[in-house]
Formats: sequence, C-alpha cells, structure tokens
Amino acid sequence: MPDYRKGAHTVYDIHYHFVWVTKYRYQVWRGETAERAREIIRQMCVSREMTSLKGPVSVDHVHLRVSCPPSLSPAQIAHYIKGISSRKLQDEFPLLKKRYWGQHLWARGYLCGTVGAVTQEQIPSASAEGGLVNSSAPIWSVISARTSRLFIASPQMNQPVRSLQIQVLVHLLRLSLYPPPRLFRT
Repeated sequence: MPDYRKGAHTVYDIHYHFVWVTKYRYQVWRGETAERAREIIRQMCVSREMTSLKGPVSVDHVHLRVSCPPSLSPAQIAHYIKGISSRKLQDEFPLLKKRYWGQHLWARGYLCGTVGAVTQEQIPSASAEGGLVNSSAPIWSVISARTSRLFIASPQMNQPVRSLQIQVLVHLLRLSLYPPPRLFRT
C-alpha cells in the first residue's frame, strides 16, 4: 500500500526521478562540495513541501527521487532546484564560481521520469471502490487525435469497436480540440 499524502482537497502519491548533469560534465562533486550539494537540495525540497526519497550525488551528475504535491510540475521542480542550488553552491565555493564563470553550474537539460506501479487493471477496481465510475464500462485511451487521423486503443482488445462509439469519441474530441465558431461579430 503506497504512502498517500494529503492536501486541502487532494490525496496523492506522485514520485518523479530527476537526473541532471554539471555543465561540460566537469567532475566537481567530491568530498565537501558533494555533501553540501545534497544538503542544499534536501533543504529546498523541504521548503516546497516535497519529500526527497533518494538522491545520490555522483562526480558529474545528480539523481533525485522526489515525492511532490500535484500543484508542482516537473519543469517547475527542476527549474527551482537547479536555479537556487547553483546560486547557493557558487556563493559558498569560490572554486565553483571560478570554474563556472557564467554562473551556469548545471547543463540546460534534465531527465525526468515518473515512478510508480499502477497498472491498467488496477484503475477500474480503484475507481469502482471509490464510487467514481461503473467498473463494467470500457476504458478508452486516445493515442493520437489529429484532424485527419484518430487512433483509439481499448484494453479489451477482444471486444469489437462499434462505429457509433467512434463517432461519439470523434465528436467529443472535436468539441475539446476546436473552439466553437463565433456566430456574431463584435
């Protein structure tokens, strides 16, 4: 059973795995700098109500597994941690400030992956237990919706797809993809 965290109106269990590297892959994380980098990243996670689960600091990159509230996107998390940690580490260690004279400690990109073990079979049972949907209703996942092509996948591959169901899905997708036409000019 996962450890669910609670917010004002949410119950969540969101885990991300981040990896980012130093600029030019310089191997600067050794000894005191690596320990301080780990400490600063953990402090920043606590200040934003995130839980740092794992976070080994290698000589040229950092791994971070974090549990965060749903209000924070992965891009916001990476931007926040990389930006503030870069500034604080360069202020504390003059060697880093000299080596990264442009004040860019981290490389531009990062890797972000979700961590979890929710399968397609668990979704209908969890929804039915919570009273959200009827568990006998099929679950559809739209893989790609474009103006010319529509691919629909069903977890029950042995059931035939009815043309009426496809027409309803296409109609719903068109309503959500395109704004309604303006009837009156203003």
